[in-house]
Amino acid sequence: MRRRKKRGAMLVAGVGALCLTLTACAGAGSFGASDQTDTIAMVSNSQMQDARALSAQFEEENRTST
Repeated sequence: MRRRKKRGAMLVAGVGALCLTLTACAGAGSFGASDQTDTIAMVSNSQMQDARALSAQFEEENRTST
């Protein structure tokens, strides 16, 4: 009986480790994608207008070299 419980616990641990590994690797294919476009929706208030005015400067300062 002890052996059966140990085997069940090992199976649960193995499945859990597999799930964590697969979850960690889920976004690995998207690193360094250069054709990706992000669209940001904003409301029209003074802070958002400031953010829109500064967006070009932000993009220039945070551009990654390919």
